[in-house]
Amino acid sequence: MWARVTTFVFPADDVDKAVEQLNHAVDAFLLQPGLSRIDVLVNPRSAAAVTISLWESEEAMKATDDDAEHLRSHIVLEVLGWIDLVSEYELMRTEQVQRGSSS
Repeated sequence: MWARVTTFVFPADDVDKAVEQLNHAVDAFLLQPGLSRIDVLVNPRSAAAVTISLWESEEAMKATDDDAEHLRSHIVLEVLGWIDLVSEYELMRTEQVQRGSSS
């Protein structure tokens, strides 16, 4: 699995608008072949967001480079923010922590 991680920074007054734009972008991207998962993390205090998309293969991720760039640019233009960083990683390990109920 591969991950594309993008960090955005927005004006503090536009965080709600940024979240709206991020949600629209995720909705537009959900049907991409090879996409396994997208997470959007937002810090309203620092007016920053991180998107993490997980892909079945590096090839599937790379095939969406142009579409991803288009969506990132659209988000930034809509809220007058900027893209801080775009990185790609190979996923080496993931764990789903299961907690038992305390009955």
